[in-house]
Amino acid sequence: MPTAEYRASMLDYGRETSRFTIVAAPLTALTLVTLGADIAALEAAIAGISGGTITRHQFVALDDAIASDPPGSPVYQRENKYTVLYEDIDTHDHFRVEIPCANLSLLSGHSEDLDLTGGPGLAFKVAFQAFARSPQGGLTVVERIHFTGHNL
Repeated sequence: MPTAEYRASMLDYGRETSRFTIVAAPLTALTLVTLGADIAALEAAIAGISGGTITRHQFVALDDAIASDPPGSPVYQRENKYTVLYEDIDTHDHFRVEIPCANLSLLSGHSEDLDLTGGPGLAFKVAFQAFARSPQGGLTVVERIHFTGHNL
């Protein structure tokens, strides 16, 4: 089954760009109706965990420049990322995607894990699971979101 992808470019404070891709449900007549709202919800959830500026997004035939201004704080650098670890609920295969310009103020205590039980972490988890599919096309469940300071 063909898969669809959400691709985004994100600008950090130093005007450096990172890119990431999230595999999504195939585009059908049914999903086309809610595509704009689904993308808006996903991007709002990403903004909840990242301080970077999404400068471009792409989904199948959608390729719009949506912003060009960098974030307003030097703490939002592309090297500071949240790694989203997720599982295909059918195959139980594990995957990951990195979201640049992590909002580190969301971390608490001595943990590098984002709280997925409330706030922006839960909002991202809910939006991701509603939108994203594994590379095999299966529904996903977010297992963990943790801070990492480099490309994996």
